[in-house]
Amino acid sequence: MSAKTNYLSVAGTTLRYAGHGVAGTVGATIYTGILTALACGIWWLYDGLFGWLLGRESAVYFVLMALPFLVQLGLELVMFGFVTAAIVIGWLVVYPVDLPYFMTLQDKQLLLTLYIGLQLIQAAIALYIPSELWDEYARDKDPSGIMYFRFVPDSGYTSAPSASTTTAPAGQSSSLKYPVASPTIAFKDVVGMEDLKKRLLSAGQAITASATPDPKKPSPGKPRNGILLHGLPGNGKTLFVEALAGELKLPFLRATFGDLASKWVNETTENVTQLFRDAKAQAPCLLFIDEIDTLLVKRDNAVSSDSESTKTAGAFLTELVDIRKHQVVLVGATNYLDQLDPTAIREGRFDFKIEVPPPDQAAREAIISATLRKHNVTASYADDTVKMAATRWNGYSAARITAVIEELAHSVDNQSVVDLSDFMAALRTIQGRKGNIPEGTRKLDQMHFREDVAAQLRGIANRMLHIEEVEALGGTVPAGLLFYGPPGTGKTATARSLAKTTGWAFLSVSGNELLSNAGRIDEVMKEASELRPCIVFIDEADDVLAQRGSNPYTSSITNKLLTATDGAGGKVPDVVFIAATNLPEAMDTAAMRGGRFTEKIEFTLPDRKAVEAFVTEWMQDAKARIAEAVTPPAASVVLEGQSIANVHEILKQAANLMIERKLSGDAAAAVTLDDVRRAAETVGRFQ
Repeated sequence: MSAKTNYLSVAGTTLRYAGHGVAGTVGATIYTGILTALACGIWWLYDGLFGWLLGRESAVYFVLMALPFLVQLGLELVMFGFVTAAIVIGWLVVYPVDLPYFMTLQDKQLLLTLYIGLQLIQAAIALYIPSELWDEYARDKDPSGIMYFRFVPDSGYTSAPSASTTTAPAGQSSSLKYPVASPTIAFKDVVGMEDLKKRLLSAGQAITASATPDPKKPSPGKPRNGILLHGLPGNGKTLFVEALAGELKLPFLRATFGDLASKWVNETTENVTQLFRDAKAQAPCLLFIDEIDTLLVKRDNAVSSDSESTKTAGAFLTELVDIRKHQVVLVGATNYLDQLDPTAIREGRFDFKIEVPPPDQAAREAIISATLRKHNVTASYADDTVKMAATRWNGYSAARITAVIEELAHSVDNQSVVDLSDFMAALRTIQGRKGNIPEGTRKLDQMHFREDVAAQLRGIANRMLHIEEVEALGGTVPAGLLFYGPPGTGKTATARSLAKTTGWAFLSVSGNELLSNAGRIDEVMKEASELRPCIVFIDEADDVLAQRGSNPYTSSITNKLLTATDGAGGKVPDVVFIAATNLPEAMDTAAMRGGRFTEKIEFTLPDRKAVEAFVTEWMQDAKARIAEAVTPPAASVVLEGQSIANVHEILKQAANLMIERKLSGDAAAAVTLDDVRRAAETVGRFQ
């Protein structure tokens, strides 16, 4: 055998033991797996470092993240070429001098095919992740089917797919997730609310004056920032913030909790950080965060200090301080000021706290007129009608007023003239309810009163029904009524009847209920304001409006109720208070003065004429058989001196006595005057 043959034999034997066979294939596969693991580890660290420093949307970040897998691919190709060449030489070239106990040529070719297939799979994996990274960068979408670790500063790690990037407007970097927009309005476009506009502009100018273009240079004065808008929903907080941006000539960046929230662990915190980073990158600008109470919840209420809400609030507080170094005007808005973390809204974070109240008179008139124009209401209406509706709707939010006028526009399509009653009808439709008037409540003309009481009640009802005419003539709707008189004289029924006759909502509460729960006064006032025009009926009012010197423990609640009825905190129009009592002498004298329960109506026992009218009506509706001797005049003689409530119960009891006889076998039983007398004795006993 030649030297060359010996050399090839030795080389072939060495290569067989080192590079082919099952052990060689498994070894090469393990090597490839180690390379993949190392590449993933390096990539993970790169993601934490470069993702934080450069942002995950930049081209440099993409190149650095793809580099470990590209290096792995190169090493794979080198190893693939070397091992494949060794196996080919060892298995095919040296085979003629191979020892007989090695595999056959066919077995070795099959094993070679298996190895090459494994190597191709590993190479495909090495190419897959960089290609998906490219898809994410180039197409602005989440990678398909890939989950990977992401590092969030101060928040640990989170497993999440990449967040999609919002396309920025022309002239801005496409890498911004939260791009700014140009405001479309300024304060000149907002009618009314002059005090609010002055406060907002003053705060905005103070912030811009204290900011410096270079965050590394000291501010000319103590940096101020943070405007916190609070108030009831629907009053236009977002509108005023955009108008402020227009007034300051700053681009406008708006974010809500929905823009920042994520189902992935710590992703919400990272989005908050990204929002502030984007705002700084686009400075000078105005950053508006709506529903800020969802991000700055009280940390005392958190389930644990490690919860997502606590981490988000912590990151937010850090950004609130850092944003002062940049030319970014920060504005937050909430409907729930009491739910915010106190440390988050202190001075040094939010230096300006401004309440956005319901629209004032000028703003309400502008909203009504603009909405009527928007919906092309062709029916004619007087300017005074718009002004009067705006006056009556003091305290309503801009959203409610807009909704009412939209409803009006739909309801008057076939009308040629619109008056205040149409405005009020649309309001009632939007409210959707009228309080708690019991079913079967009668109107005033179906009730039985003394003539003087009936005339007084008709006059009050007409004033409530024709507010527009009454006020044009210099009159007013009563602010408060006092119904007083013996028990059972119809005070409660009359209050309900007045509400049904006028179409006003009806809320009922007892004096004892207000005494036992002082917060109930605020609840009733809020509900009445929402339901107006509304009657608030206080039964047994002497409990809560008793002389304050007689019971010092209830005087604070009495004071609170008197303040509410008097409108010391701002008179709420179209709310009438009716107090009912059997003991008017026990009422506090302050409640009896003008401006509170001004008009007083005494309910006395009905005279014979009123009783006769009630008996006539009862007999017409009664199902019981009534004797001929029982006539309204005859029955009224027996029932004289009884209250209407007692008369009603006496007649029902008389019918029951007749029914008892009929059930005992008296087929001809009928209600007699004797039944009425016996029933009167039973019902009137101990009274």
